[in-house]
Amino acid sequence: DDGHEELLPEALSDLVRARVSGLSPEARELLLITAVTHRPTVARVARAVSRPVGQVVSGLDEAVDAGVLTRVSGSGELVFTHPLFAVGVVAVSPPGTRREAHRRAAVVAEGLEERAGHLAMAALEPDRDLADMLDRAAEHSLNRGAPETAAALAQDALRLTPTDTAIDSYRRAVTVAEYQFHAGEVTRARETLEDLLRRPAPKPERARALRVLGELLYHQDSYADAVEPLTQALTLTTDPDLRGHLLIHLAFADAGSGRFQEAREHAHAALLLADHVSDPGLLGSIFAVAAITDRLNGELLDERLLARALELEDPNQQRATALRPSLIAGHLRLYAGQLAQAEHHLTTILEEAVERGNESDVVLAAATLVWAECWSGDLDSAHAHARQAITTAERLGGDLGVCLACSFATVQYVFRGDLEAAGGCATRALALTEVSGYPVGSLWVWWGQAVGALAAGQPEEGAEAAEGMLNVVDLTGLPIPARVMGLADAIEVLVEMRQLDRADHYIDILLEAAERTQTAWARMTGLRCRALGHAAHGDLDRAETAVTEALRRADDSELVVEVARTHLVAGQIIRRRRRKREAAAHIEQALSAFEDAGAEGWATLAAAELARARPLTADTHGLSPTEERVAHLVASGLTNSEVANRLNISAKTVEANLTRIYHKLQIRSRAELGTHLAPLP
Repeated sequence: DDGHEELLPEALSDLVRARVSGLSPEARELLLITAVTHRPTVARVARAVSRPVGQVVSGLDEAVDAGVLTRVSGSGELVFTHPLFAVGVVAVSPPGTRREAHRRAAVVAEGLEERAGHLAMAALEPDRDLADMLDRAAEHSLNRGAPETAAALAQDALRLTPTDTAIDSYRRAVTVAEYQFHAGEVTRARETLEDLLRRPAPKPERARALRVLGELLYHQDSYADAVEPLTQALTLTTDPDLRGHLLIHLAFADAGSGRFQEAREHAHAALLLADHVSDPGLLGSIFAVAAITDRLNGELLDERLLARALELEDPNQQRATALRPSLIAGHLRLYAGQLAQAEHHLTTILEEAVERGNESDVVLAAATLVWAECWSGDLDSAHAHARQAITTAERLGGDLGVCLACSFATVQYVFRGDLEAAGGCATRALALTEVSGYPVGSLWVWWGQAVGALAAGQPEEGAEAAEGMLNVVDLTGLPIPARVMGLADAIEVLVEMRQLDRADHYIDILLEAAERTQTAWARMTGLRCRALGHAAHGDLDRAETAVTEALRRADDSELVVEVARTHLVAGQIIRRRRRKREAAAHIEQALSAFEDAGAEGWATLAAAELARARPLTADTHGLSPTEERVAHLVASGLTNSEVANRLNISAKTVEANLTRIYHKLQIRSRAELGTHLAPLP
């Protein structure tokens, strides 16, 4: 506490001294109380010094006259003329005087955290009762979303722990590391934990240190590395709550490493402890982890178990976000293609993580939202969340977070048609998958690469990625379609490369998994693949039957881009059957959806297909029907928004059409349209 003055530049220290040196001792005392009190008012300062308000006002008026303090009329609120004056007043005061000011401020403190903080600043000697109070204050800070404050209070509790209580010191040191981790001070937290684990300690305390280290490792470095400390911790404790906590952490680490059966076994071991777990929030996490690991292993979703988990969730309780029932519910809804529900859960989690400053949780929630938003066709939001995930992961510095963020980011770049950026993310993610023990990350990269190759009309460029996904299916089966979310794209690559027998084999696998797990989006994409396979075999009757059934499945689907791709396939098949007007209707619907989403690669492909479905005449000026209509309306003087309203499309679609119109007509401005087109009446 003696080093405060050193934090101030010498010039500022001199300025503060000059301003306060002429004040009376009483005024200087009141000014110091004001500086250390949270939201100081005349009344609170008077209570702190146990003096009449009138006497306090007189003393404070000296500080006002000296230009150090202002007094807000009416409320009596006290405000320094510059924030650095508040720091300076404290810094130039003798240590003993500062401690006395904090003791007085504690009397008028408005809550546990504020009171404990003041008492800690006033204390010189270890104090068991005060250390206990600081423990409670730190936990309260963490649960309200202030991990930095929690870590500082926990550090004070450790400092004030009596030297004859080694167990308490060890326990509090673990707490400091845990709170530092939540506050983003990962390196300090890890160093603290590694130092603690080199010391002897009772089994329960050592188990807790290992649990925190395991959680830190799977957030920062490697799921595989996290398994060892978590498993070791299990051998050291019989406490049901701690064992339950460890088991669900192990389940999460297993799932991230691709060991889904092991994840389910750990989740069910935790479920067996349910009757003995005292923490309702932990019990909710156990139920949620059991629900998702069952689902990942091919079981139907236990809606009652998930509902019970959500009922037990306490959003104010600090717990690893990966194990929060609402985050798990978001994943489960995403697996089912229930995107609105998924995005609701995931957005709520992300907003809480940002508000609380839990940056490792920001990476997980933002990255998962990228997947949901790519499917829902909100590619602008997907891009924003991908950048948020990458930027946050880079700031934290862990390989695992960067791998996770780049894996998901690859998909959104591909959907947007930015193959160069996608390639950079893919290369970075794949380089980190082995280092971070996150092989699942490869699946998102492969999915993105396959989609990009198909949208570019170069299926051979996606062959390696397709084989990667197919190898996963060969090795692990397909318990649920979301385990290999890009399987339909891998199959489509096979079809385009004329590997039709292999394609038929994997179509059977995809459709079987879709029916068994009642996954509507997988039925749609599987039937679309079946239609493509029949068309490649030359059986257009069966191809049209399959794509018609796929479209029926698409009626209620929230997967906007996938529905549009299904319409595109329908248009291609129907065009081959020489029903061009009907084909064009499907393709135009697909094109509009691609343009609204900002899926430029697919929009370009659909525009080319539309040209085949509707051969252009000289009267069209080389424009598609949609482009021609947009061009005429713009030429008539309407704004983009007015054109969008007239055609019942988005302004983004109007802009995309105008870009293609300018390119085809070799013009640069709206004014030039009038020389090419006669405005519509």
